[in-house]
Amino acid sequence: MPKVDIFAVINKIDFVSEEELKNLEIKVLELWEKYAVKNVFTGERIFKELRLYKTSYGVLPEEVFAGAVSLNQLSMLAKEHHHHSHPYAQHVKFFKEALEYEDLVELFKSLPKDVIRAKGIVRLKHAPYPFFINYIFGTFELCEDVLNYKGESFMVFISKSPFKVLI
Repeated sequence: MPKVDIFAVINKIDFVSEEELKNLEIKVLELWEKYAVKNVFTGERIFKELRLYKTSYGVLPEEVFAGAVSLNQLSMLAKEHHHHSHPYAQHVKFFKEALEYEDLVELFKSLPKDVIRAKGIVRLKHAPYPFFINYIFGTFELCEDVLNYKGESFMVFISKSPFKVLI
């Protein structure tokens, strides 16, 4: 079995001090050493190395996602998403046209309070590339440009009860 790398992400580093971050890195590496997945027959590690990424706003280099799923497969995954079950209501919304930024802001302002999460890729008018959108508990952000995405705009909303996106 070929050895491959595994990665871990420490997000929200802008909320901790340098000392707290360093302590967390040490703890993650200690856990990696203690619980590294090994081949039960040979005792050899399956993953040769832990790659530790530190980030704010969940922005990661493209290499982290390389081979996992192509950007253009994301909208297909969103279409299939409603078939998965979990204790929360979910709604996938596709947008045929690019949105005005103000309409996106209004969309998030108009969401019911029990919408706890939303993610997707959305095209905005007057922007050259689509953006990753991240919404959590009333706050949203445009995370980064998605240069090679060819699919349609979409968002996946997760809430405590069913609702309808009104845009």
